[in-house]
Amino acid sequence: MSAISNHQSGDPAIQNPQRIATDSDYHKNLYMPSRLTTSEGSTTAIKIVGVPKPACPIPGLPATTLVFDESTGLTRAVVNAAELTGIRTAKSSRATTVIDRLVSEFASVAFNLSTAETTSEVVKQADIICTCVPSTAPLFDAEDLKAGVHINAIGSYTPSMQEFPPSLISPSAPSTSPSSPRIPTVLTDSTPACLAEAGELIAAQIPASHLVELGTLLDPASGEARQDAETEARIGKLRERGRSLFKCVGIGGMDVAITKLVVDEAERLGLGARVAF
Repeated sequence: MSAISNHQSGDPAIQNPQRIATDSDYHKNLYMPSRLTTSEGSTTAIKIVGVPKPACPIPGLPATTLVFDESTGLTRAVVNAAELTGIRTAKSSRATTVIDRLVSEFASVAFNLSTAETTSEVVKQADIICTCVPSTAPLFDAEDLKAGVHINAIGSYTPSMQEFPPSLISPSAPSTSPSSPRIPTVLTDSTPACLAEAGELIAAQIPASHLVELGTLLDPASGEARQDAETEARIGKLRERGRSLFKCVGIGGMDVAITKLVVDEAERLGLGARVAF
């Protein structure tokens, strides 16, 4: 997500430095700092995630977010980020719950929950595919995709992970046929982060010129798509061959936003444990 100028202070309203990592015997620890400035004020936080290695004796993905007081710099809150991340990515939602939500929000659309023996069967029928798996191998074959499919790939976040075939976006893959599954332009949450961390993009050797960052398409005040010819042209490129793909590796700003909401509400309701610091 691109930095947006804060006209009052001159500082970026969104600051998402590239995440860094340290290695221990049992975990690779990821550090994701971020600062957001909105009409409601500024929030600075850092999320720390322990990605387990094969030798790790404890299951799960431990994560903690520290929220800092903007005036004093002291720690304002310590939050269980693993729980919040599960809510944000919807990985903890059951399929039936997702269907129920879709039905309530889009009453005029018919939704059906079905099962299949193979992934291929599902992919061949899907208009929208959402993957949220830290897989090290593609979850489906590019040849199984429908002509107008859209893919949301939000599970892989390291160079060794892949949720979809790199050939799907590789500039070197043939794309002369209208039936070619290749997607030449990819929408990203953060282009620098995706180029550095998304295994599919790294394997495909896709250049930054083939990526469009979501933040560049949106008006910072309204959150809606910008209404200008350049933006319309860039949006058009995302589906120029019928298919489209959004790649998200996760940026600190996402975690800061949801953590701020939770901490503000906890303070309002008097929840949580206060510790002298």
